[in-house]
Amino acid sequence: MPGAMRQSTSNLELLTIYEVSKILGSSLDLQQTLREVLRALAYQLQMHRGRVYLVGEDNVLRLVAANGLSNEAAAQ
Repeated sequence: MPGAMRQSTSNLELLTIYEVSKILGSSLDLQQTLREVLRALAYQLQMHRGRVYLVGEDNVLRLVAANGLSNEAAAQ
C-alpha cells in the first residue's frame, strides 16, 4: 500500500504542476495569475492559506496575492 500512496502523491503533484503551468501561461495580469495559482494549490493540495509577496523597486515587500485569509490576516 505505501507504494500505491507514493504513486498517487506523485500523480497529484504532477497534475498540480501541470495546472499551475497552464495558469501561468494564460494571462499577463500578474495579480490575477498568482491568485489563480494559489486557488489551484488550495484545491489540488489542500493548501488552504497562502500569500505571495514580491519585492518592489524600493526594495519593500508587497503583498500581490492571497488566498484563504481574512483581509486583516493578509495585511499582516
